[in-house]
Amino acid sequence: MRHFLRDLSAYIVALWREWKALLTGGSIIALASLWMYSHSKPIPANVNWLIVGLTLVLASFLAWRKQLRPPHTIAEIHRIEVTNNALKRHGANAVDLLRFLRQVGVIVVNQHGKGNFPAGTDYFKTAKPLLDVLMEEGLVFKKDNVVARLTTQDQLVDRIFNTQLVSTEWRISEGVRDILDDLLYPSDR
Repeated sequence: MRHFLRDLSAYIVALWREWKALLTGGSIIALASLWMYSHSKPIPANVNWLIVGLTLVLASFLAWRKQLRPPHTIAEIHRIEVTNNALKRHGANAVDLLRFLRQVGVIVVNQHGKGNFPAGTDYFKTAKPLLDVLMEEGLVFKKDNVVARLTTQDQLVDRIFNTQLVSTEWRISEGVRDILDDLLYPSDR
């Protein structure tokens, strides 16, 4: 019976943390604000109860899933610490850039610095140096897309050395994807 009560209390605490994050999250608040702005009246009570019920079910699933995950290995714990320290060291700009990158999946930048990064971001002055540092930390990786320049010779050496950078792709490294999700979007606030 003691184990049952301990497990039940741990589940209730985990459920509350997840539910609190879902109910007070930006998406719910934004949708409620948009509804009230567009309809000039409060959200109907039945819709409020639907939101409460759906977020409770989702929070229950998220709490269960967290309990289901196996505990981290020593290597994973080390990687989490390294990643967390890197985020602290590089500050809010790194966190914002990684959240954006996690959201869009890939940042593609052409040779002139134009790309799909957040508006107002200067690639060469702010984003690229930060992405280079994050790449050194192992949080992101880049892939340069090159094409062979037009030449009259078909020799292999010319194709290797006569290339032109067309675009650069930045992605979150595979090994840190889940770690970043937990660090960038903590559910127990």
